[in-house]
Amino acid sequence: MLTLKLNQYALSCAMIFSVIASQSAEATTSTITALIDGRSGPWDSALNPSFNWGSSILPPTVVDSSTGLAMAPGDTLTINYLSGCASGGWPGCYDANGWSGFGNQVGAGGPAYFINPSKYPVVYFMALLGTFTNSNGVIVGNPFFIGDGPFKAVIPTGASKLSMGFNDGGGGFFDNGGVITVSISEAVPEPGEWTMMFGGLGLMSFIAMRRAKAVKTA
Repeated sequence: MLTLKLNQYALSCAMIFSVIASQSAEATTSTITALIDGRSGPWDSALNPSFNWGSSILPPTVVDSSTGLAMAPGDTLTINYLSGCASGGWPGCYDANGWSGFGNQVGAGGPAYFINPSKYPVVYFMALLGTFTNSNGVIVGNPFFIGDGPFKAVIPTGASKLSMGFNDGGGGFFDNGGVITVSISEAVPEPGEWTMMFGGLGLMSFIAMRRAKAVKTA
């Protein structure tokens, strides 16, 4: 009976430790804002011949460690549209979801040609797109649709930059305009908290086993 109580005690301690650790092990988050000009394409085709959609008037908006985020592989980025609009030369100015007047652009040309339709089945004209790249601007993984968000993605191994711009046809950026603002947050897990949690659980289990062994010996 005493052994059972000790085991129940150990289990209760483990559960308490788990709750405390889960509450304290929340990720540390850094947040910045970024401006994306309507004349910017989502990545540099010259550096990525396998993803060559054409060219834009301005280079992509790039986020890296120099802009206030760690951009560490394994961290999670969350991107949200905040304000502003971008125009593709047609009447109207659009948020990060773009304009549906031309229909779905996935596979139809421009940057959206390279968007995976199984993950992002619909991408409109002047929608905000992005991709991760290495330090040289070469794409790591595959481009993605960001839109108004919230969009979440884990930074892949080998990537150190986030590249963003709009979905317009190659050479079609000459009459674009406008600017949108997005927030970008990077969640960084706290390894110290997880170490505390598992260390505490291990300690409580060890104490419980020692006490149970002492009871048997007695």
